[in-house]
Formats: sequence, C-alpha cells, structure tokens
Amino acid sequence: MNRKVEMLFSECQSQMNAHAMLLYIRYADFCVKAEPFSLLNVTVEVDDAEQQIEQVCGVDMPDDYTFVVYPNENQYVPAIIKGIAKEHPEFELEEKREKTTNASGQEDEEIELHYHMPKVDDNRYQAGTEYVDLCYDAAKTHIDAVQAKYSVKIPLAAKDEDTDALKERLKADYDKYIAQCDEFKATKLAELEEAHNAYLADMTNVQQKEAEQENSEGINKIYSLNLEEL
Repeated sequence: MNRKVEMLFSECQSQMNAHAMLLYIRYADFCVKAEPFSLLNVTVEVDDAEQQIEQVCGVDMPDDYTFVVYPNENQYVPAIIKGIAKEHPEFELEEKREKTTNASGQEDEEIELHYHMPKVDDNRYQAGTEYVDLCYDAAKTHIDAVQAKYSVKIPLAAKDEDTDALKERLKADYDKYIAQCDEFKATKLAELEEAHNAYLADMTNVQQKEAEQENSEGINKIYSLNLEEL
C-alpha cells in the first residue's frame, strides 16, 4: 500500500477519534458523577492572571458524587468558587472551615470546598437523556461524514490497489469509533438511570418518614383528646 493511502487512513482515523473523544468530553461535562474531565475548562483569576484550576488547588474525589477542593492559599477561595461556578453552576457547594495551629504556634484556618453533584430528579433525568441522544447523533453524523469523504479520497489515491479491501479497512475503522461512541452513550445513560433511581428511592424514604410522622402525630392527638374527655 502506497504512502499516500496510509497517510489518508491515518487522517481518517484521527478525525473519527477526535469526534468520539469530543463526545466523551461532552458527556463528562454533563455531570452525573464527579468526572475529572468536567473541570478541564475551569480557570481561576489570581493576581489579574488566569490560572488553570490545578495551579491553585488540589482536587480529590472521596466518592462518586463529590469533589473536594483544597486551595493552595486561602486567598484563592473566592476566585476558585467563581471559576467553578462559571463552568458548573449546577454543583452544590458546601464550604468547610477548621481552625488549626501552624508550626509557629499561630492560629490558621483550613478551608475545604465540597462540591456535590446535582440530584438527578425527573427534570434533570429527562434533560440528561435528551442531551445524551443529541450529542451522540451529532458525533455519529460527523463520523459518517468523515467515512464518506475518505471513501472517495482513499480509492483515488490507491490507483490499482484492491478497492474492496480498502473499503473493508475503512469500514473496520468506522465500526471501531462508532462502537466507542455506543459505549460512551450506554455508560452515560446507565449513570443517569442509576442516579435517577437513587433520587426516587430517597424521595420515597422521605415521603414514608413524613407519612409515619403524620400518622404518629395523629395517634398522639387522638390519645390526647381521649384523655381530655376523661
């Protein structure tokens, strides 16, 4: 196979991969679980200069649905909060402060920013599933277009080579990246389903406790009325 054909196959794979990876990043940006990729675009303005988030703080994930941000300096806290809120206003912030004493015996304060992923209620579940379908369709459309473009360019550059073999190779590349997109979509839908079911279970527990409390209060009221009648 001539060098030009190999270069075209490489270009084709690179473009298909780019669209598949863009799909992955878009899914990560619609946070269900705490996904590190969702913080890639967060910038923090410190001393009139934009910094990447990893330059001003450390980030940990104690569980699947929480980021804990540890500012390098307490003075960075307002800027970090502003930067994250700009990209992800849906995150629920819990700020924790603890008084400490440093090596010099001076009083200090440790600050942790706990970001909890939003609950997947009915509205967010519907919006999420629609978003997943929309992004998938866009990625597939772009990958289809790449396949169509190179199904013309590659045979033209191949001259007397076996056209059927070239088409099979191109289809194998296409199937590979579509399969990746399918996997990304299935994973995101499963995350949404799991989080939505957890939300529904929580709501059921809350309603059950409220009903039990109301029932208990009703019984106590009846006993109270009976005692007053005696």
